[in-house]
Amino acid sequence: MTTGQDFVPRLQSVLPRGWFGDAATNLRAILVSLATPLAFVYDLLAQISLQCRILTSTGESLDTVALDYFGASLPRALGEADAAYLLRIRRQMLQPAATRGALEALLSASSATPVRIFEPTRPADTGCYCGPALGYGCAGGWGSVCLPFQFFVDTSVGQAGGVADIAGYGTGGALSYISGAALPGVVPAELAFEAIARLLPIGTTAWVRFN
Repeated sequence: MTTGQDFVPRLQSVLPRGWFGDAATNLRAILVSLATPLAFVYDLLAQISLQCRILTSTGESLDTVALDYFGASLPRALGEADAAYLLRIRRQMLQPAATRGALEALLSASSATPVRIFEPTRPADTGCYCGPALGYGCAGGWGSVCLPFQFFVDTSVGQAGGVADIAGYGTGGALSYISGAALPGVVPAELAFEAIARLLPIGTTAWVRFN
């Protein structure tokens, strides 16, 4: 942190020589009082310059970046450090979209169970007549051409972990109430829906069931 004392030598270097002699005992105090607000502004500008770039954003500025780009769908996790949150933001920005693989990657990152995507018009999911090694209805479900641009998803919202310094009932430790959405590893269903919706091409419908 910069202080007014740090600016005194610079101010003294620009003062006309001979104006002040050794008798000017209050000169340094006056210069410090003038330099203190300058030091504050200097530090403020340095901090602002860091927050203007995503890679160097910290604290609330990093939360604002996530809010600007993703709305409320990518909040900071409970106790999540800036470095970990920044990594998630960058991954989300560079994440593929509008493909089945992109959706599988998104859901697999937060799901505690295998993700199942079923497209009723996709032979690889449903099987087909006279197809190579495929029987109709044997590949996973019955297909239908009456559901164009629609598919079904079975996934979970993550597996909850514990919270430091909070014990369970009957354990003898400290107790506290906490919402399910705030538990580490849990992704609220509404945020999962928003994340899926961002990846879908326009005109596509996903029917999602959380286990």
